[in-house]
Amino acid sequence: MPNIYIASLLLFLSLSVQAQEYFNKSYNPHIPYTSSQYFPTYAFNAIETEYGFLAGGVYVDTMQRVLYFIVTDILGDTICIKSYGQPGEAFYQGYGGGLFATTDGNYAISGSYLQDTTSEADGILVKLNSLGDTLWTRRYGSNTTEVLYAGIQSIEGNYYLAGTAYDTIGLHYDMYVVKADSMGNAIWEKKYGGAGNQGAIGIQITMDGNVLLCGETGSGNNYNALAIKLDTAGNVLWTHNINTNGGGGGRIIETDDGGYLYLGGYKISSLPNYKQYFVQKLNGGKQVQWELKFADAVNRLQSYNSCVEVDGSYILTGVHQDIMGNKNHSVISKINAAGQKVWHRNINKFARDNYSRDIEKTSDGGFIIAGFGSEFLPNGMYCQEAWLCKVDSFGCLQQGCELFDAIEEKSPTAQEELNVYPNPSKGLFYIQSSQQIENIHIIDISGKKIFEQKSNGTMQETLSLSLPAEGLYLLQVQYSNGTYKTKKIHLIK
Repeated sequence: MPNIYIASLLLFLSLSVQAQEYFNKSYNPHIPYTSSQYFPTYAFNAIETEYGFLAGGVYVDTMQRVLYFIVTDILGDTICIKSYGQPGEAFYQGYGGGLFATTDGNYAISGSYLQDTTSEADGILVKLNSLGDTLWTRRYGSNTTEVLYAGIQSIEGNYYLAGTAYDTIGLHYDMYVVKADSMGNAIWEKKYGGAGNQGAIGIQITMDGNVLLCGETGSGNNYNALAIKLDTAGNVLWTHNINTNGGGGGRIIETDDGGYLYLGGYKISSLPNYKQYFVQKLNGGKQVQWELKFADAVNRLQSYNSCVEVDGSYILTGVHQDIMGNKNHSVISKINAAGQKVWHRNINKFARDNYSRDIEKTSDGGFIIAGFGSEFLPNGMYCQEAWLCKVDSFGCLQQGCELFDAIEEKSPTAQEELNVYPNPSKGLFYIQSSQQIENIHIIDISGKKIFEQKSNGTMQETLSLSLPAEGLYLLQVQYSNGTYKTKKIHLIK
């Protein structure tokens, strides 16, 4: 690709849209920790607040599993961290969508609680303010296991909470729903199930004032997606199954046009250990309008897990696992109203594993992503920390990255796949390709080639960059057959 073409596109960076906030940061709420011991930390939820952002999750130490909340400013810098839990207790937070705003300007998070290792789990709802101070906690359930993964509050002030509960008669798990009043007191608790196991991971108040559950149904290693619509008394209005070829259940949301969008993964029949990204759009009658299945050739276990709708398009986040190193990488994608990919980006923080679990819209037009990730430290110790990532309306971590989309095209004669990770990186990038690599070039924002690395026809390369300025660059690979492939990379300091 001629450098003059690259330069002409990159010059438009100065004309980008109004500036938005960006950050990509990790957090360890377990303080203090030692140089020889890190405690696994998870974040599953994030939401915008008056201060900036509020994230919820748990960390695990040698004595307990602790519920915590991180409060940050708009740049992701920590304002305070609040932790809750006593020795022997175990908290489990809800999935993406488990943290939500309440009608009185506060927040609530769903989850589950075990008093000790011999007790059964109960569902919980914790109400808190924007500084992470708890206002009250309510427990739900009986003498069997009940777990809550998601929650929402209606405009009338009632809470609807969804998860899974063990059925001691059928000896399986059912979808479990709690309706509570504005103080969190249970109005009713109901289970929904049948043969095999069922579980709910999402809940939504629909435009007609009813309740939409989503989750999965199945047994063994064969689960498909399940949606149930309830009225406010908990009566079933309809059920709907989506075939994911045993790939598990995902999210189903009501869309602004009165239809539904399903997102998750679809198991590939010829490769039973592989899943591809799967998005399906349904009309109000639950008839399929379109569906999108796609997979990156060098990856497996690809699935979406959270979504927001923006002006008729859909912004989704998920995870894929690469074949070579069994490392997990997060992605963010935009799918338009016709079911076409607009963009699809890797978005990572950690050198080894990156798991995005929740995505929410922000007031500046961008998105906040919550998750967690891991890497090995220089001393060889494994570290897992919480993660928050603020991107703009194009899913970019830096202004103008969408202008690179037009040049991320395959050469007409090249059928290769190119994987570059971690990305962003502080300078060390790993390159994997299905074709033999001849040369690697790095091109700066002006279109000037600033780095070149020769290869000996290998399909895996390590690139170590020491450049003076962080920012976006183009990595251009020349193959032994004379074709090219270009990827954008993000260098951070």
